[in-house]
Formats: sequence, C-alpha cells, structure tokens
Amino acid sequence: MKKIALLVGALTALVGTEARAETDTDNFNPQVTFRPNEFPWTSGPIGPSALNVSLNATAYHEVDIEMLGEAEYDFDAQTLTFTGDDDGGVMENALGIAVSVTVGLDFGPLTGEFDFGLYNIEETANGTFSPYLLPGDTERPFGVNEAIGPNDLIDETITIQGVPINVDIDWQLNVPGIEYQSTHIQLTDGEDSVIANEVGTYDLEDEALDLILPDVVPGETSEVYGTLHGTLDAEIALVFIINVTATLGGADINISEEVPLDYPVNTGVPVEFPVEVINFDVPAEPEPGTSTGAGDSSTTDDSAGDSTGDGDSDSDGTTTGADPDPTTSGGDESSGGLPAADPPSDSGCGCTTNNEGGGFAWMLGLFGLTMLRRRRD
Repeated sequence: MKKIALLVGALTALVGTEARAETDTDNFNPQVTFRPNEFPWTSGPIGPSALNVSLNATAYHEVDIEMLGEAEYDFDAQTLTFTGDDDGGVMENALGIAVSVTVGLDFGPLTGEFDFGLYNIEETANGTFSPYLLPGDTERPFGVNEAIGPNDLIDETITIQGVPINVDIDWQLNVPGIEYQSTHIQLTDGEDSVIANEVGTYDLEDEALDLILPDVVPGETSEVYGTLHGTLDAEIALVFIINVTATLGGADINISEEVPLDYPVNTGVPVEFPVEVINFDVPAEPEPGTSTGAGDSSTTDDSAGDSTGDGDSDSDGTTTGADPDPTTSGGDESSGGLPAADPPSDSGCGCTTNNEGGGFAWMLGLFGLTMLRRRRD
C-alpha cells in the first residue's frame, strides 16, 4: 500500500506541474507606411533645336508593410516569444510618376510649343511573406521585382504653326528588386521613447527571450511596448521611349531616344514601425489554503493504508500468533475454547470488515500488485 500511495502522489505531482503552466498572448501587428523616395525630375530638351521634346515629372515610391502575429509570455519560465502568422505579412510598393510633356518647334519663322499637360503613371510591386523577418527567418530578406511595359503614354499627331508632328511616347517600369528585412523588436516599459526604459531586445525569429515584465501585479495587466525595426533596399527605374517625327523644309526630322528616370538607389534605409502596446494578464495569486497542485504525498503514510494496524488478518477472523491464555482471555474456561467475539459496532476498533468499501480497496490492491509484478519482470 505504501508503494501505491507513493505512485499516486507522483502522478498527482506530474498533473499538478502541467496545471501550473501559465501563459498569455496578445496580438502584435506592426504596420508602417513611408516614402523612401519622392523627388522632382526633368529631362531637359531632347532632340535638335528645330524640334525638341522635354519632360518634367514628380516621382515617388511609397511602401506599406503590415504583419500579423502574436506575442506569448510564459510566466513560469519568464520568457517572451513572437510568432508571425503564416503568410501574415504584406509589402506593397506604390510607384507613381506624374509627368508633363511639351513639344517645341523652332524652325525659322515657325516657332511654338504644344503642352500635353499632366499624365499619371501608377503601378505596384507587391508580395506576401511570413512575419517577422528577423534574423534566423529563412525568408529574410523578403523582396519583390517587376518588369512592366512598355505601355503607351502619348500616341497622336499635333500641329504647331501648320506643321504636323507625330508624337509617340511609351514608358517601361523596371524594378530589379525592393527588399525589406527586420533587425529587432525593441521592448520598453512606456510608449514615449524619450523617457521609457528598455526592458529587452528581441532579435531572433521564434526564439524565447528571457524577460521580466514591468509592473507585474497578480490579477492585473502588465503592458510592454514593442517597436519593430528593419531596413529597406530598393532599385527602381522608369524609361521613356520617345519617337517624334516632323517634316521641316522638305526634310524629315526624327527624335528617337530612350530617356531613363532613375529613382535614387536605397541601401539599408532604416525603417521604424510605430510602437505597439502588448498586454499580458498576470495570473492571480491562489487563495489561502488552496492546493498548489504539487501532488504532496505526505498526507498518505504507512498507517493510512491498513485500518487493522501492522498485523495482517484473513477474512475468516482467525488470529495468527500464540494461542491466548484461557485464564486471561475472559472466555468460557469450562469449554477451553476462545471467547466469543463482541458484536460489531459503528464505533468499533476497525477489526471488522466493511463490505461496501472493500471493492475500492481490492481494486487499489490489485493495481499495486500489478505494478509490483511488472517491476519484478
């Protein structure tokens, strides 16, 4: 019975250990929108002075990055882990050019200009990934590339001073690569980066970071502020393909050129996401007297296993050991036999058998015997 008690205590301890594991999670969904490039551009006069084309543009590159995932805190181990959702990251690159085109004529008395006004070119280079693109992520760095065009910008015939001029301008967008990668998540105890204190830096994908939460009060909420940091690389170019022809003084004049509008090349541009607040519910303290679930087996001792004491008895009530002295047994001396047993009572010494509880005790004993046999085998 002692072995069974110890076994039950060990199993209870194991279950109690599992039950004590305390974790809590909260969303961590950083999102940022920024423009690494926005600039004016001009081609200057293209072609001979008698017939020329000029382009003036404003170009931009706008980046939008969003990530979905969660932060999990283990209160037992005091560790924090960030895990992104599968394909929960999106990078969208909006590429825009607002361009105006002017054709000029300067051939003796034939002078003038034709302004085509403003044309908007808008394209995107998008892709999805699994967050958070920190060191150790196999998708890091994540990149997109595009080759769009050529597409028509202008294709028509205009007249300046009675001279017909055929204008055909196309554009082609080339994106060899736009790449983003995260470097770390800065963790602080406040939102204001000037006065907040840093409590940790998370810089390995899916790894557990040892971290003590700030302002931990049992039953309350602890707040941690996370700021994702990363870098961006980008190379983008748009090419205008120009073909302008006219007949001046009986001679054909043709302008045929490819004019590149190159974006500034970005290398290692720092990207800082807005701070995200992360809330963790701190487990409440157990009420006084509540079991911790540790499975303490000290409540079961040797004496608790058998109500008859140290001796063993058979179900027929026959006592083992030396024969009792008839002169002191209090029985019938003339018969020389044993004294009659006292009738059982509710407040007896426990020497009688309780048939109602015997089933459970028998099953428990059989379980212990089975375990002992297995151990001997």
